[in-house]
Amino acid sequence: MATANCTDQDVYPLAVTDGRFYVTATALIESPRGVRIEAGDHLLIDPQTTPKAGDLVLTGRYLEPWRGQASISGVAVQHSRFFR
Repeated sequence: MATANCTDQDVYPLAVTDGRFYVTATALIESPRGVRIEAGDHLLIDPQTTPKAGDLVLTGRYLEPWRGQASISGVAVQHSRFFR
């Protein structure tokens, strides 16, 4: 089983609605689109977005590239580094 690379975030840097929520990266993550996500960066997760090739998806406590996983919590739709 993969080691977690993110954690839930209790305090959100911006208001969120419609079931979206933030997680915080706890390790370096290289996205399929070449974005370097560093530990401490925030990612907005949208459980209603349909994933597509090149997306990062949340599976448990792990952000990983979309590969048709059956059980995901949502798609990373925004990456923020400036709210640390």
